[in-house]
Amino acid sequence: MESKQSRASTRNSTCCPVKSTWHYERQFAETTTCHGVSHIVSSDRLWSKAIWSVFVCTAFVAVISQCWLLFSNYLHHHTVTEIRVLYEDRIEFPAVTVCNFNRLRKSVLEDWGIIDTDMREYLLAGFGAEGVLHGNLTFYPKTRHHRFLNISKTAGSKIPKDFEQVVRKAGTQFHDLITFCIFGGLPNFGVCADEAFQHTYTELGNCYTYKPKIPGYQYATGTNRGLTLGMFLRVEDYAETLFYGLIESGLRFHIHDPGEPPIMEGSGLSVAPGVHAYASIARTDFINLKDPWGECVNHSLTFFPKYTVQGCLLECKVKFIMSVCNCTPIAYPSVDGVPVCSPVEMLTCFYRKSIEFEFLKIQDTPCGISCDPACNYTEYDVALSYAELPGKSVAIEFAAEKNVTPEFLKKNYMELSVYFKDIKRTIIEQKKAQTPEGLISNIGGQLGLFLGASFLTLAEFGQYILIKLQHWCGTKDPDKKRKEALEKTKDNPSVDHRPVDTSQDNDCNNAKAAAVTYL
Repeated sequence: MESKQSRASTRNSTCCPVKSTWHYERQFAETTTCHGVSHIVSSDRLWSKAIWSVFVCTAFVAVISQCWLLFSNYLHHHTVTEIRVLYEDRIEFPAVTVCNFNRLRKSVLEDWGIIDTDMREYLLAGFGAEGVLHGNLTFYPKTRHHRFLNISKTAGSKIPKDFEQVVRKAGTQFHDLITFCIFGGLPNFGVCADEAFQHTYTELGNCYTYKPKIPGYQYATGTNRGLTLGMFLRVEDYAETLFYGLIESGLRFHIHDPGEPPIMEGSGLSVAPGVHAYASIARTDFINLKDPWGECVNHSLTFFPKYTVQGCLLECKVKFIMSVCNCTPIAYPSVDGVPVCSPVEMLTCFYRKSIEFEFLKIQDTPCGISCDPACNYTEYDVALSYAELPGKSVAIEFAAEKNVTPEFLKKNYMELSVYFKDIKRTIIEQKKAQTPEGLISNIGGQLGLFLGASFLTLAEFGQYILIKLQHWCGTKDPDKKRKEALEKTKDNPSVDHRPVDTSQDNDCNNAKAAAVTYL
């Protein structure tokens, strides 16, 4: 009898110490929302425990590997491109810049006394024409400059002293070039008045940009629903030369965003006289991401209201030329207090420094920034088609209306119609392949798929780890504290001897019941 009581007492006395070590593991396994863990501790068979352990461990490995892949893809900052087409009731019309291939009018130069080809070539060198370095014009530029100054003295006040004014007066004039304008089928209706055109300098001299203060909109499709211009090119007044001038005759135009500079050499399209050119356009808007997802930037430019790659490169080149030549070319943006380069300055400085700029890294220039793609910009795709103008059946009547001969009309007159093919715009947007919200969602999906867990399950694991750390660091067991408090109240008669609730000690109570039964 004593041996049975002794064994029961031993089991009862060792119950709580055993519980203090394994109680929380069992409690966590039975109550956690992580699937499969409870089956490990509740299974009666060893082989069942082993199988469930393998399943749970495999699921944990799968979750960790999948989450690692998700984090890796997120940190690589991959992107995707989304293309969508947006149909609208109306669409804003772009800017249209037109230039005559003739940069200086022969009649004006002859009136100034500039008759010989040598002096015309000298003036044409002031525009930055390609091919100047390949001819003899680069020899003795100062001698030619002195000749021009002597001619200017002889002509008196006829010839402006500043090269910009020479181009402004001797170049193509607005009313000589553009004879009529129609927008949306209505002539000179607000957005097609003379004030809708802005004068600008390019490599082709005087150019004119259709950019009204109040933007125009196209509401319907059709060749007559956009902008139509009638233009006289006056090829008999061309002052271009064979070796240093432009040997073509016709018109060059560029369709661009109103906030961008016209790039006539790189993006312009050419049309010959004697035709009606139809330019069908389609608008595409680009939206790019900044670093680290993309490479777009939104630098503030000095000379242009909107950042573009072409505008950035042009501005950097202007600052570089200005720093080494102390002037700016006529085709580049003007700077207050900095004169326009004269032909002699173009010949002695600009042409060589311009080539030098092409081989410099952008960081070595006064610009000091990289001209990366813009975060938001617009491009216009142009499809050109042509028709003979005027037709043979109406050539005589059409020439009589213009008060010229049919032959003159054929060689000098042309029309240009710019219109949207469809009232829509295509948006090409660069997007993050993995967003922070998407990353969290994917991780939650992996936890639910393999473990049936959620982010609250992670809180359960955190709570369990904190309890174990308390135990390992020597913190007393809360159940043991309650027992010590109960013993103190029994020894102290002044203390209320109401029983302490130890109902949470389920394992010890079960062990005691088993001991009584054994006895």
